[in-house]
Amino acid sequence: MFDRWDADATEVLDTGLAEAKRLRHSWLGTEHLLLALTIQRHHLPGTVERLLPTEDQVRAALTAAVDPGPPAPDPELLAALGIDLEEIRSAVRSTFGPEAIDRLAQRHVHQPWQPWRRAHRACTSLLAGNLSVAPRAKQAFQHALDDANQRQRTRIDPTALLAGILQVQDAFANRLLRDLGVDPDDIHTALRHAVPRCVGRRARK
Repeated sequence: MFDRWDADATEVLDTGLAEAKRLRHSWLGTEHLLLALTIQRHHLPGTVERLLPTEDQVRAALTAAVDPGPPAPDPELLAALGIDLEEIRSAVRSTFGPEAIDRLAQRHVHQPWQPWRRAHRACTSLLAGNLSVAPRAKQAFQHALDDANQRQRTRIDPTALLAGILQVQDAFANRLLRDLGVDPDDIHTALRHAVPRCVGRRARK
C-alpha cells in the first residue's frame, strides 16, 4: 500500500510518525495523522484546510486527552519488572550478530491484519524502537486506498488520507475534532465538493 503513496502523503505520514515520537507515544494513530495534516495543511484544498482546527489546538487537545503525565520510557517500564532492555539487546547482538537489531527493524512480515489480535512482532518493535500502528489507523489507510481507487488515482494523496480517517468509526481523530467544535461531517462534505469522486459516505459513530 505505501508504495502507492505520493510524496505529499508520505510527508504527512513522516510528520505523523515524528509527532508520535515527540509525544513519546509507542503507537501511530489517527490522532497523530490528524495532527500531521494540520501541520501539512497546505497539501489540502483551501475549503477543507479552513475547516480544520489549528496545529496548536489539535496538539493541546491530544496532549490533554492522552498525556495526563509524562509516560515512563520503555527501559524504565521493563526495569520495574526486573528486566534490563539493554541487556536483552546486547544478548540479541551477541547471539545473532552486531546488526541483528537493525535487521529486526527492517524485517517485513507478510501477515494479514487481524484487528482482534495484537501484532506478533511486539517484541521486535520494542527491541528496535519502532512504533506500532493502531487498528483505527490501519483502517484509515485502507479507506484511503479505496478512496484513491474510486477516484481512479494511481497514488494516495493527503485528501485520500483525510477521507480515510473521517470514514473510520470511533477514530480518535474524529473525537478530537468534535471536542474542538469541528463536525467531521462538515469536513467530509467539503472534501466531496473539492475533490472529484471522493468517497461519498462517512461512517458514523
